[in-house]
Amino acid sequence: MSANTNTAIAFTPEQISQAAKGNVCGLCLGAVAYAKAHALSPDEYWAYVGGQFAAGWKRKQSAQEIAQGVALNMVSAGCELRSLSGDETQATAVLAGWPPEHRYGLTQTESDTVWGIFGPIAESQGYSYAWHRQGDEVTVTVLRRSIP
Repeated sequence: MSANTNTAIAFTPEQISQAAKGNVCGLCLGAVAYAKAHALSPDEYWAYVGGQFAAGWKRKQSAQEIAQGVALNMVSAGCELRSLSGDETQATAVLAGWPPEHRYGLTQTESDTVWGIFGPIAESQGYSYAWHRQGDEVTVTVLRRSIP
Protein backbone atom coordinates (compact mmCIF):
# COMPACT_ATOMS: atom_id res chain seq x y z
CA MET A 1 0.00 0.00 0.00
CA SER A 2 1.39 3.41 -0.90
CA ALA A 3 0.61 6.72 0.73
CA ASN A 4 -0.60 9.62 -1.32
CA THR A 5 1.66 12.62 -1.07
CA ASN A 6 0.27 16.04 -1.76
CA THR A 7 2.84 18.80 -1.54
CA ALA A 8 0.58 21.31 -3.27
CA ILE A 9 -1.32 22.12 -0.07
CA ALA A 10 -1.01 25.77 0.90
CA PHE A 11 -2.30 27.32 4.08
CA THR A 12 -3.81 30.77 4.00
CA PRO A 13 -2.43 33.49 6.29
CA GLU A 14 -5.76 33.36 8.12
CA GLN A 15 -5.42 29.60 8.75
CA ILE A 16 -1.88 30.07 10.01
CA SER A 17 -2.91 32.97 12.23
CA GLN A 18 -5.80 31.02 13.73
CA ALA A 19 -3.60 28.01 14.43
CA ALA A 20 -0.92 30.21 15.96
CA LYS A 21 -3.43 31.91 18.28
CA GLY A 22 -4.67 28.54 19.46
CA ASN A 23 -1.13 27.31 20.01
CA VAL A 24 0.01 30.39 21.96
CA CYS A 25 -3.09 30.33 24.13
CA GLY A 26 -2.79 26.60 24.69
CA LEU A 27 0.86 26.84 25.66
CA CYS A 28 0.17 29.70 28.09
CA LEU A 29 -2.72 27.93 29.78
CA GLY A 30 -0.95 24.59 29.62
CA ALA A 31 2.00 26.07 31.52
CA VAL A 32 -0.31 27.38 34.24
CA ALA A 33 -2.15 24.05 34.44
CA TYR A 34 1.19 22.21 34.71
CA ALA A 35 2.38 24.51 37.49
CA LYS A 36 -0.90 24.05 39.35
CA ALA A 37 -0.82 20.25 38.96
CA HIS A 38 2.72 20.14 40.38
CA ALA A 39 2.14 22.61 43.23
CA LEU A 40 4.42 25.18 41.58
CA SER A 41 3.84 28.92 41.41
CA PRO A 42 2.50 30.15 38.05
CA ASP A 43 3.46 33.70 39.09
CA GLU A 44 7.09 32.63 39.54
CA TYR A 45 6.99 30.80 36.22
CA TRP A 46 5.80 33.89 34.32
CA ALA A 47 8.31 36.13 36.11
CA TYR A 48 11.08 33.72 35.08
CA VAL A 49 9.92 33.49 31.45
CA GLY A 50 9.48 37.27 31.27
CA GLY A 51 13.03 37.70 32.56
CA GLN A 52 14.31 35.35 29.87
CA PHE A 53 12.36 37.14 27.13
CA ALA A 54 13.41 40.62 28.30
CA ALA A 55 16.77 40.38 26.55
CA GLY A 56 15.03 39.81 23.20
CA TRP A 57 12.91 42.96 23.32
CA LYS A 58 14.20 46.02 21.51
CA ARG A 59 15.97 48.42 23.87
CA LYS A 60 15.12 52.06 24.54
CA GLN A 61 11.43 51.76 23.82
CA SER A 62 8.85 54.31 24.90
CA ALA A 63 6.09 53.36 27.30
CA GLN A 64 3.70 53.33 24.35
CA GLU A 65 5.93 50.95 22.39
CA ILE A 66 6.13 48.58 25.36
CA ALA A 67 2.34 48.68 25.83
CA GLN A 68 1.96 48.05 22.09
CA GLY A 69 4.25 45.01 22.40
CA VAL A 70 2.19 43.70 25.32
CA ALA A 71 -0.97 44.21 23.28
CA LEU A 72 0.42 42.51 20.19
CA ASN A 73 1.60 39.51 22.17
CA MET A 74 -1.72 39.10 23.96
CA VAL A 75 -3.69 39.55 20.72
CA SER A 76 -1.55 36.74 19.30
CA ALA A 77 -2.85 34.62 22.22
CA GLY A 78 -6.47 35.42 21.42
CA CYS A 79 -7.16 38.76 23.15
CA GLU A 80 -9.02 41.62 21.55
CA LEU A 81 -7.37 45.05 21.70
CA ARG A 82 -9.95 47.61 22.76
CA SER A 83 -7.71 50.66 23.15
CA LEU A 84 -4.09 51.76 23.31
CA SER A 85 -2.86 55.21 24.22
CA GLY A 86 0.27 56.77 25.61
CA ASP A 87 3.55 58.50 24.98
CA GLU A 88 7.22 58.23 25.95
CA THR A 89 6.59 58.04 29.71
CA GLN A 90 3.23 56.35 30.22
CA ALA A 91 0.84 54.15 28.28
CA THR A 92 -2.33 52.17 28.77
CA ALA A 93 -3.75 49.26 26.81
CA VAL A 94 -7.18 47.76 27.35
CA LEU A 95 -7.64 44.18 26.18
CA ALA A 96 -10.47 41.69 26.48
CA GLY A 97 -11.26 38.05 25.87
CA TRP A 98 -8.55 36.35 27.92
CA PRO A 99 -8.71 33.53 28.37
CA PRO A 100 -11.09 31.96 25.91
CA GLU A 101 -13.79 29.66 27.19
CA HIS A 102 -11.62 26.53 27.17
CA ARG A 103 -9.31 27.01 30.16
CA TYR A 104 -8.01 23.52 30.97
CA GLY A 105 -9.91 23.58 34.27
CA LEU A 106 -8.25 26.83 35.42
CA THR A 107 -10.01 29.65 37.21
CA GLN A 108 -9.95 33.22 35.89
CA THR A 109 -7.41 34.14 38.57
CA GLU A 110 -5.13 31.24 37.65
CA SER A 111 -5.39 32.03 33.94
CA ASP A 112 -4.64 35.69 34.61
CA THR A 113 -1.18 34.88 35.95
CA VAL A 114 -0.07 34.99 32.29
CA TRP A 115 -0.21 38.81 32.43
CA GLY A 116 2.79 38.69 34.79
CA ILE A 117 5.17 37.80 31.96
CA PHE A 118 5.45 41.45 30.93
CA GLY A 119 6.60 42.84 34.31
CA PRO A 120 10.26 41.80 33.98
CA ILE A 121 10.30 42.98 30.37
CA ALA A 122 9.06 46.48 31.25
CA GLU A 123 11.31 46.66 34.31
CA SER A 124 14.37 45.75 32.25
CA GLN A 125 13.76 48.93 30.25
CA GLY A 126 13.20 51.23 33.22
CA TYR A 127 9.42 51.08 33.42
CA SER A 128 6.93 49.83 35.95
CA TYR A 129 4.20 47.53 34.75
CA ALA A 130 0.80 46.85 36.25
CA TRP A 131 -2.41 45.25 35.14
CA HIS A 132 -5.86 44.87 36.58
CA ARG A 133 -9.04 43.13 35.54
CA GLN A 134 -12.50 44.63 35.56
CA GLY A 135 -15.06 42.24 34.16
CA ASP A 136 -13.92 41.02 30.76
CA GLU A 137 -11.34 43.78 30.34
CA VAL A 138 -7.73 43.89 31.46
CA THR A 139 -6.05 47.27 31.64
CA VAL A 140 -2.28 47.28 31.32
CA THR A 141 -0.30 50.32 32.47
CA VAL A 142 3.35 51.04 31.68
CA LEU A 143 5.04 53.98 33.47
CA ARG A 144 8.59 55.26 33.27
CA ARG A 145 10.19 54.95 36.69
CA SER A 146 11.42 58.24 38.08
CA ILE A 147 15.16 58.60 38.32
CA PRO A 148 16.35 60.07 41.64
